[in-house]
Amino acid sequence: MSPPLAPPQRRAVVNGLASRIGRLRDTGLLTPGDLHTWDRLLDSEDPVWLGNRRDVFLLEARSVHVGRRG
Repeated sequence: MSPPLAPPQRRAVVNGLASRIGRLRDTGLLTPGDLHTWDRLLDSEDPVWLGNRRDVFLLEARSVHVGRRG
């Protein structure tokens, strides 16, 4: 989906990010500073909420790795 996204599409993108950050939260892969930043970006009551941005869009890539015994 390319910008500008309609508000429901932006919310879907933000919800997808929230889900991914939720899975990473207790892994130790994100610093407390990272988590604080994500908490603000994902909080709809915060002025920096990603859902307010007009330049949010979705770009996904999937990779398949194939090998063979030799």
